[in-house]
Amino acid sequence: MAAAHHIGRPNRSRVDYEERDYLAAANALRSRGFEVAAPAPGGRRGAAGPGGSEKAGAAPVMESLLAVVPLHMDVQLPAGGRFIAADWRELDANSFDVMLVCENLEPLTELHSFGWLERDFIRRRRTLAVFRGMPGSFPTGAAASFVAAVAKPVLGFYDFDPAGLAMAAAGPRLEALCLPPWQQLEASTRHYQRTHLYLDQAAGCRAVLDTITEGPVREAWARLKVLQCGLNQENFPR
Repeated sequence: MAAAHHIGRPNRSRVDYEERDYLAAANALRSRGFEVAAPAPGGRRGAAGPGGSEKAGAAPVMESLLAVVPLHMDVQLPAGGRFIAADWRELDANSFDVMLVCENLEPLTELHSFGWLERDFIRRRRTLAVFRGMPGSFPTGAAASFVAAVAKPVLGFYDFDPAGLAMAAAGPRLEALCLPPWQQLEASTRHYQRTHLYLDQAAGCRAVLDTITEGPVREAWARLKVLQCGLNQENFPR
């Protein structure tokens, strides 16, 4: 660049630039038909102009995607499919009556195996099950935006631990906290002895959970404090 276009001055192993060099470079680009302004952030890679990088300013492909499972809806999973990846901004809120927010991806793909979930909570209603997301996967922001934007009742399906209860309490329009029948849940929790799920989370969630005065989250928190161990969704009774 310095030798061919006289832009910048070589200085040993580097090239020094002044303000006039930046202006000269911009003029050279414009004369060849290139844009010099940085692309607006959040665009699609396919919208990149000639000569520019398709990656510059492009939004992550997963940014607005949700992992969803339709239950009792007209839409069905394809053969062999375990969930559908959908843009939350394009989902039709009129196609379902209630949404189920699921904390973990594996249980989302196995919802039909939790018989009590259908019997006690879903009850054959048109339900859109939504994975709440996680870093490095489907983003939590997409799920949070969808739940906030769609005025439908929410079934909260979370781990039986302080963090899970806190997430359920923080979400809008909670119709129910989806937990197995108490006798089964208590037996499974005592069997698996996941004490770390309680001890590692209780201190950070107690201030929030202790302020809840009624409802299923308060009841679950009281039982969790007695057990002093939690249970992950994957080990919920079926």
